[in-house]
Amino acid sequence: MTKDAAGRFGLTADSAAFLVGGKAGFLGGLIRHTSTQLVAEMAGIERGGANRQPAASVNREKAGAEFFHDFVRTSSP
Repeated sequence: MTKDAAGRFGLTADSAAFLVGGKAGFLGGLIRHTSTQLVAEMAGIERGGANRQPAASVNREKAGAEFFHDFVRTSSP
């Protein structure tokens, strides 16, 4: 963010390009997807390692379809 002499806040050029929904370069959906789906699954990786099971399987049709549908939906402007 920027702040002008009058105390008004604005966006930097990078913020305007990548963090405004609807713009071609919007990355907010990708960040939301990463923080809600990927990080949450990675937090359980110790459980998977103890019993030799993956924390999440997205190579199965139902789980994969849900995962990738959400990934594409949130990553597209």
